[in-house]
Amino acid sequence: MKILRHDVLQYAFMSKDMASLEASCHKWADAFGAGPFFVIEHHIPDDCTYKGKPCDLDMTYAFGQAGSAQIEFMVQHNDGPSTFRDMFKPEEEGFHHWCIFTNKYDEEYKRLTGNGYIETTAFTTSARVCWLDAEKDLGGHIELYEENPGTQGFFDLLRESHESWDGKDPIRPAPF
Repeated sequence: MKILRHDVLQYAFMSKDMASLEASCHKWADAFGAGPFFVIEHHIPDDCTYKGKPCDLDMTYAFGQAGSAQIEFMVQHNDGPSTFRDMFKPEEEGFHHWCIFTNKYDEEYKRLTGNGYIETTAFTTSARVCWLDAEKDLGGHIELYEENPGTQGFFDLLRESHESWDGKDPIRPAPF
């Protein structure tokens, strides 16, 4: 069975703290020309669940573009359960997930969970997003993100900023 039926939009990595997140952004900018990275600090979703039960989550994200792929670095600031803590203790870091951006969210969710990939964390941004545990087969999680105009606009900003970037100021606040 082909597990991922859509192009991978993004490769995402956990960082142990903000210093590590910033160092990773600089390292990827230097090594791969990735960037610029737009940072969203202390995102606290209102409707977050962990394995179907309400939970608290406090995350910082840095999003950048490297060629055709997005790169994301993340820090979880609180100690609560999450898809991120399932793989990494607070002092650990590494690759966490692939992101799939799809207009067939319900169909993909049903297919993936029907094949044993359990939802670990879910919430709503401008659309539905969830993480499915695929460690046993892939060594990471799958982020399933529902296509929508708001998020597409941010993804377009990442790509357009990357294409016109002069290499200066690799870390910036998100423009919203």
